[in-house]
Amino acid sequence: MTCRATPRPGHDRQVAAAFSDRSISAFLRFDPGAAAGAPPLSGSEKRLTLTYWKDCQWKPDVTGLPGVVNLSFFVNLLLMDAKNQGGPGKMGGPVVTIASLKGGSGKTTLACCLAVQWHLDGYKPLMIDADPQRSGIRLAEREQALGHIDVLEKADKDLWKTSRQIAENHGITIIDTPGFDSEITVAALAVADLVLIPVKASPLDVDRMMDTVKTLMNEVKGWAPTFRCVLTQTTRGSVISRHVRSELEEGGFPLLFNDMPNRVAYAEAGLYGATPSLTAPDGPAARDITAIAGEIAVLLETKKKLSA
Repeated sequence: MTCRATPRPGHDRQVAAAFSDRSISAFLRFDPGAAAGAPPLSGSEKRLTLTYWKDCQWKPDVTGLPGVVNLSFFVNLLLMDAKNQGGPGKMGGPVVTIASLKGGSGKTTLACCLAVQWHLDGYKPLMIDADPQRSGIRLAEREQALGHIDVLEKADKDLWKTSRQIAENHGITIIDTPGFDSEITVAALAVADLVLIPVKASPLDVDRMMDTVKTLMNEVKGWAPTFRCVLTQTTRGSVISRHVRSELEEGGFPLLFNDMPNRVAYAEAGLYGATPSLTAPDGPAARDITAIAGEIAVLLETKKKLSA
C-alpha cells in the first residue's frame, strides 16, 4: 500500500476528529517519502473519499482529504482501528439490513457473502434469515455451512423486538429480508443501522429499488434511514452498468463505490453451502466481496466515531 502524499496540518485535525489517537498516529507515521513516485489519485478514489466526507458533513480543502492516501490503505487503517478496539461489536452490535422488494436482485447472495467475509476478517457476525423462502438457512445446511457462521431463522414481524438484543453478542448482524413488501421487511428496516439495497443493472430493477426507498421513507415511522444502493450482477464496462450507476447518482441515490459483478463463482460456491471467499479466496469474486465488506465496515466505523 502506498501513501500518495504528506497529510497537511488542517487535514490532520479533521482526521483526528473522526478517528482514534491510535489511528491518527498510525496515519501520520506512514512513510510520506513513498509519495514522490506514486501514481496520481484516480477519479474513482477521489469520489469515494469525497462521498465519505460529505456523509460526515466535513468541508475541508480537497487537497487535504484522506483521498491523498491510497484507498486500500485508508480502508485497512479503519479496519485495523476497529479490530484494535474490539471490532464492530464495540459499536453496540450494528445491524445491516439487506432489503429489496424485487426477487432475484442478489439479496441473499450479498448477505451470505458479507457474513462469511466478516467472519474471515475476525469479527463475530450473525446472519438472520428473515425470508420465508429460507435461502440462507438452506445454504447453511449444506456441506460447508457458510464457514460455520452463526445463522438464525427469524421470519416474523417481532424481529425488531429481539434482533437488537441478539446483536449485542455479535460484531455485526446481517438481516436478509423477504423479496416483497411485508411487516417482516418493515421490522428489519426499523432496527437497522444501515440498509443495503441491491439493484440489478436494469431499468425494471431500478424502478423496484425506488419502491424500496419509498418503503424506507414512509413505513418506518420516526426513523431517518442510512442506506446505500449496491449494484449487483453487473458486467464491468458495459453500457447498461455505466448508465444505471450514472442515473442513480444523478437522482441523488447513495451508491456503494464497489459493485458485485455477475460471476459464476457465486453459484458454484453455493453448491457446497459456501461463498467465493471460502472456495476461491484469491479469485475475482472474493476480491469483489472483500472490497464491498471493507467499504461497509468503513462506513459503520465512521458513523460510530462521529456519534461517540
